[in-house]
Amino acid sequence: MEHNTTLDRLNAMLNYESSPEEIAVVINTLPELSRKVYDVIIKGLYAEPGFSDLTWSAIATSAGITHQQISGVAKKLIETGLVYDEPYEGFDLDTEFNNNYVFVHALVHDRGF
Repeated sequence: MEHNTTLDRLNAMLNYESSPEEIAVVINTLPELSRKVYDVIIKGLYAEPGFSDLTWSAIATSAGITHQQISGVAKKLIETGLVYDEPYEGFDLDTEFNNNYVFVHALVHDRGF
């Protein structure tokens, strides 16, 4: 039980000040589906740090999962601080699946790791 408390505390503090080691601990403790989605995100971030044209819909397709599944995984990954999404013209995660866009970023990519 103590491990979960420590992990929860670490998850809550991931941000731009987090060390690569702290981030690695969280990545290595992700559940299988979350890790699969996270890996798809990392592979899809091909340009300079801070740029993303990845959408949750594209990530779901690449990971071979449903939009309902990606919605749950997305929320969990965002809660960890490993990823965040950036609404395009004010749209949010719930509206993306109606052909609006939310671009997905990863902390390690934006920090240049």
